[in-house]
Amino acid sequence: MEKQDLRTGMQVEQRYGTRKVVLLGTMAGDVIVEVGGNGYGKLSSYSNDLTANYDNEFDIMKIYESSEPSSYLITNFGKEDLIWERTPEIEINIKINDKESTLKDISEETLLNIRKLS
Repeated sequence: MEKQDLRTGMQVEQRYGTRKVVLLGTMAGDVIVEVGGNGYGKLSSYSNDLTANYDNEFDIMKIYESSEPSSYLITNFGKEDLIWERTPEIEINIKINDKESTLKDISEETLLNIRKLS
């Protein structure tokens, strides 16, 4: 999923569980708004991959959509369908010959190959 795929009424869930609703074309621009709260963010502060440009706490991790047209006006979330979820990042620290390195975003296949070599 990419930023240009978002549509008004979709619900996004940020890294630590905050749910917001996508509203496109408002006077403030394209935004995500916390229903029942006062928090909002401008979509212009997000990269195309839906990561926040300023703090990973606000990265979009899940996107929901509902067949109910007015569901984004209701604070009682729960009847939406999960349509996208960010693949969790994997970080591994390895030590070879007293040198420590960090691997990020490695594939399942690479992990299997590392296990075979052990």
